[in-house]
Amino acid sequence: MAAPRIGRPPLPGGRRRPFGLWRFVLPAVAACLAGPAAAQPCAEAAFDDALAALRAEGWEVATDLTPAQADALAWTRAITYIQGDRGGRSPAEILDLQRKAGAGLLRRVDTETTRSRVLTRGDEAMSLTETVTAPNRIERQCRLATAAPIPGAPPVNTAGWPEAPALADLTYVLEPVE
Repeated sequence: MAAPRIGRPPLPGGRRRPFGLWRFVLPAVAACLAGPAAAQPCAEAAFDDALAALRAEGWEVATDLTPAQADALAWTRAITYIQGDRGGRSPAEILDLQRKAGAGLLRRVDTETTRSRVLTRGDEAMSLTETVTAPNRIERQCRLATAAPIPGAPPVNTAGWPEAPALADLTYVLEPVE
C-alpha cells in the first residue's frame, strides 16, 4: 500500500503545483521592485555614474564628518564584526576602534586599482569602494548605515548590537567600462 500524500492534490491533467518556495521569493522580489531602491545606484557600471546617481538621491561626498556621521561610518566599518567574529571584543570596543579608523577613510587616495568615497546624507553614512581584483573584474562594495531600512537591500542582522542603525552591506561584481 502506498503512503498517503500530504498536501494539496495535483492540478488537473496531473500537473504539479509550483514549488512552494515561490510564496517566499515573490514577495521579496516585489519588495525590491516597489519604488526606487537606494541600493541600486551602487550597481551603476562606472564609479562616477554611481556617485552621480547617489548624489541625485541626496548623498554628498564627505570631506569632514559630524560626530553623528562619524558614528554612522563606524557602524558601516563594524559590519564585518557584526556578521562574524568579534575577536573577543565588546560591541562598544569595536565601535570605538572603527570611529578612529573612519577618519582615515576620508584621507584615502585613489590608485589605479582602488577608488573609494565616504558619502553622507544628514546623519547617515555610506562607504563606497571599487577595487579591480583581476583583469576584467571589478568589485564594488557599498556599506550603509541609515535611519531606516534600505529598500532593495537585505538588512544586516544586528541582534546583540544595541543602538545599531539600519545597516546594509552590498557587493557587486562588474565588468570594466571602456
